[in-house]
Amino acid sequence: MSNKSVYDKTVKPPTGEVFYDDYEMRAVHLFEEFSKTKSSPELLLQASEEISKSTNPEAKQISTLYLAWYFREKGVKEKDNRKARKYLLKSLTEFKKIVPSDDAILKRVELEFLRRKFEEKSKRPDLKLFLRRATLFKELGKDHDITKI
Repeated sequence: MSNKSVYDKTVKPPTGEVFYDDYEMRAVHLFEEFSKTKSSPELLLQASEEISKSTNPEAKQISTLYLAWYFREKGVKEKDNRKARKYLLKSLTEFKKIVPSDDAILKRVELEFLRRKFEEKSKRPDLKLFLRRATLFKELGKDHDITKI
């Protein structure tokens, strides 16, 4: 018998998952289910609630992340612009607790908020909002998309 299989690079080592406790395991599985289907943001809310019960020392931050992502998804999927903006503001508030102030996710959520603000048909958009959106696009490296506003 030869030991060729030990040195064979096509053979993949076994993989496994390690969790602090059952709460973290359930939260991860809920998040993975959401990631695969992108269907129900409530899965993120459930994941946030589950991970908050975990003994993982980073559980509070992970819970906040899931909660921020939940509000973002609700805001993006919401048809009513007023409700969507409320969800997006809640998302920004939660994200600001865990990410640096110049993080790209904050800029993307703010851009979505401003897009919803521009869709108000009752009044003309404020010039400050237009300039802020242009600045965010430039910071994200999407300055060529400004013409699509």
